Amino acid sequence: MIESAAAVPAIALPAFASVCGPVSPHLYNCPMRRASGGKRISSSHVIGEAGIALIALRTAEMGHVWHQRQTDAGIDGEIELRDRATGEVRNLVVMVQSKASDQPFPGETDGSFHYIVDARDLEYWLGGNAPVILICSHPRSQEAWWVHINAWFDDPARQKSRRVVFDKGAQAYNSEAAEAIARLAAPAGSGIYLGLAPRGETIISNLLPLEATPARIFSVPLNETRLDQLGPALRKSGVRRSDWIVHGGQSYSFGDFAEPGWEPFLSGAAESRPAEEWLGNEDSQVQRLCAQLLTRSLLDDLHHELAWHGKKKLIYFKATRDLRPRTLPGKARERVVFKGYPNKKDPSRVAYYRHSALRLGYVHDGDTWYAQLDPTYVFTSDGRRDSLYAADNLAGIRRLEKAAAVEGSVRMWASYIRGDKRRIGDPERTLTFGDLREFEAEFGIDDSGWRGRPRSSAEVSEEADVEPVWEAADGSGATDDGDWTLL
Repeated sequence: MIESAAAVPAIALPAFASVCGPVSPHLYNCPMRRASGGKRISSSHVIGEAGIALIALRTAEMGHVWHQRQTDAGIDGEIELRDRATGEVRNLVVMVQSKASDQPFPGETDGSFHYIVDARDLEYWLGGNAPVILICSHPRSQEAWWVHINAWFDDPARQKSRRVVFDKGAQAYNSEAAEAIARLAAPAGSGIYLGLAPRGETIISNLLPLEATPARIFSVPLNETRLDQLGPALRKSGVRRSDWIVHGGQSYSFGDFAEPGWEPFLSGAAESRPAEEWLGNEDSQVQRLCAQLLTRSLLDDLHHELAWHGKKKLIYFKATRDLRPRTLPGKARERVVFKGYPNKKDPSRVAYYRHSALRLGYVHDGDTWYAQLDPTYVFTSDGRRDSLYAADNLAGIRRLEKAAAVEGSVRMWASYIRGDKRRIGDPERTLTFGDLREFEAEFGIDDSGWRGRPRSSAEVSEEADVEPVWEAADGSGATDDGDWTLL
């Protein structure tokens, strides 16, 4: 957000601004009369000045102060920190080098590009004691991106290549970069705090609201109450449904127990009550029974693809019959939720199979029940038996998972449980769920403040050797778009 004119610090605009008028995306296209054979200003000079003007504008929007240098030996100007709340400046600066172009940068796509810096510039930037940022821009479209030179080239391998890779989404030079810029200039231990730019944020949770259930819950007295015996006996009797629980000699279900095969195990007639009598009950024992019944009902809804891991107390995607990858429809592409990975020493052998899994809990908040989604993984040796190295495999993935991967997992499970992309032949669902619960926060979180230092070439190489946490059916790593904070 741009402050009022009185609060925005003064900007020393390039000298040609008085000729061309106000700064605009077409600044370097302004007409200039010249006599034949007279003095000229090159297009590259005009584009460069437009890039400087764009930096000055964006810096003012941040609330900081831009100082342009008249003599340039590899530094075009300085950003001086300014407290947005008080207007106080503290003589803390970040050095800036600008590179502007009206043509695409090398390798430029909608999401990224790279830039090879001059060897002498790099030596100059790294030789001082002040932080330096490089800002690449397209003045025509009013777009700019930045990178912290000192941090990026902390890796000797990167110094040797002199190559900088820009992530357009994460490194835009705009008002949202204000706090990150401030952290570069403020010395460690100074205790300086520059107020957050006022902006709200939508926070998405891992809570999936239950919107509808069958209207009634049925109960029936049993003559065999041990669950470990009842389940196998029912299966032998031909009962395939598993959406029931046992408590106090009674079985409870959203179904009416009319399925053939139940008769030998019943000692009386089935009764029913409004589901709301249980779901709206505040008694802790009843709520535990509700949570068990909802879990069993959901698993029964999805039993054609999911299984229950009794030891780990979670649900996971089953192996396919031929052990080929299992995929789900995704937002942009299919998601792989079961796949075998080859042994690195002997690629002809499978080292393990990875199954997407979910620890599912239920919480009751007032009038609403929520499924609490905690994504995880199961590792097997043959699609059924736990791998001996499951703990190590899970720990390895947890070390590599970032917020986007966790977000993608939560979103995938929410979409799957809701049945957003149900396929022909999928059974009808007993339970209906809504969208993940969202909260509006008055103040946003600067995600860049949670990021670690830039990774070294060795770390990037090591990560490339590990299978992507979320993998698309075409073999590429994939996560859903969006910048969300997970509770």
